[in-house]
Amino acid sequence: WCEFFVAWDVRIGVSIDGPMHLHDAHRRDRRDSVTHGRALAGLRKLHKQGIRPSVIAVLTRESLDCADEIWHFFRDLGIDELAFSLEEKDGSNVSTSLDADDAWRAYYRFIRRLFELRELNPEIRVRELDQLEGFLSLPPGHLVRSTENQPGAIISISREGDISTFSPELIGMEHPEYGRFSWGNVHTHSWQLVT
Repeated sequence: WCEFFVAWDVRIGVSIDGPMHLHDAHRRDRRDSVTHGRALAGLRKLHKQGIRPSVIAVLTRESLDCADEIWHFFRDLGIDELAFSLEEKDGSNVSTSLDADDAWRAYYRFIRRLFELRELNPEIRVRELDQLEGFLSLPPGHLVRSTENQPGAIISISREGDISTFSPELIGMEHPEYGRFSWGNVHTHSWQLVT
């Protein structure tokens, strides 16, 4: 896989939620086994092959109190591109720890602390901070384009082969009025353009 990634210049994102106690508290496999060790092993294998993946970490209520610990964990691993997603109700996740009354205040403190930590380590890019700074520098009325509002900017394929765009979370979802959010399947549809 690493040879394929290098040959085709594939950008890789690894999902790891920080130190073991934060990651393994929520990120389990189908046998309910912890996954932190396997995620780290994969990350190290990519690094050994010269591949510099970005990291996507899910923030829970508990992790919002651990900005310094999370930052130093990723810095010490040599990660130079971070992204943080909020734990949300989605699919089989019927609840979120971010429903806590103080979650948004804790998130504000977390983001503020990330700004401070990045000042000390400017070589580490943080998606949310970079986007925020970019949005604030735009002239009034400027249209913001992202993978969430540009069809085809990101393509997601489910393990069943369903194809969707905008956000991986849309695969498998259905709306009563609009139907399914997938627009094909790799097993039954062709990528060939019809002219």
